[in-house]
Amino acid sequence: MDGFFGRAVGFFRLIGLVLAFWVFALAANGQEPQPMDVQSDGTFTAYAYLTDNFDWLQGYDGTALPAITPKGEFAPGERGAVALVFSHPAPNGGLVRISCQLTATKPDGTVQKFDPDFCHYGPVGPADIFYPSQTTFYFAAGEDEPPGLARFDIAVRDLHSDRMVTLSVSYKTGGVQ
Repeated sequence: MDGFFGRAVGFFRLIGLVLAFWVFALAANGQEPQPMDVQSDGTFTAYAYLTDNFDWLQGYDGTALPAITPKGEFAPGERGAVALVFSHPAPNGGLVRISCQLTATKPDGTVQKFDPDFCHYGPVGPADIFYPSQTTFYFAAGEDEPPGLARFDIAVRDLHSDRMVTLSVSYKTGGVQ
């Protein structure tokens, strides 16, 4: 009986542990904002930040990542920006061309998709330079939005190498009613 009882207790402990991890994973994936993301395809890398600092490019020289403090919570009516930076795109004819397509998802599930646009086009720099986006995506947390997470998915494509990454950043809104 001890052998069977011991195995049964061990089995139920394992099931309990699996359920606890599952509940924790659901809570972490569904509730916590992710105000920064980094994705790579080979050496091509893209960085996305949510920020309320609209002057994040001021003093930026491209030799290192900009000093951006990601912000994960915006009060209703508060404005923010999606800051994008890229490294190691493939040059062609001395030029770098990167496109971005942004999809915004509000806390109520409403989705708005924007057409792809150039987010960087210009001369190639030194090998280890960080290229800032020439397009800034601004947003405002809706006054009438329900509390929850708003998310931006940004498909970033190096148009010369056709390498692509998808970044996903989110913020919590509705904290101040």
